[in-house]
Amino acid sequence: MNQAARQAINPEKFLWVVVGDAAKLKPQLDLIGLPVELVPAG
Repeated sequence: MNQAARQAINPEKFLWVVVGDAAKLKPQLDLIGLPVELVPAG
């Protein structure tokens, strides 16, 4: 399964969607070093 996933998924085009309290989550996400875009609910 890992091999099939590695062949099928391009990490350069992967998008993570994280939902929650931005004040708590953004500092943790910033540590990863990936770009973070905040989209307010509503």
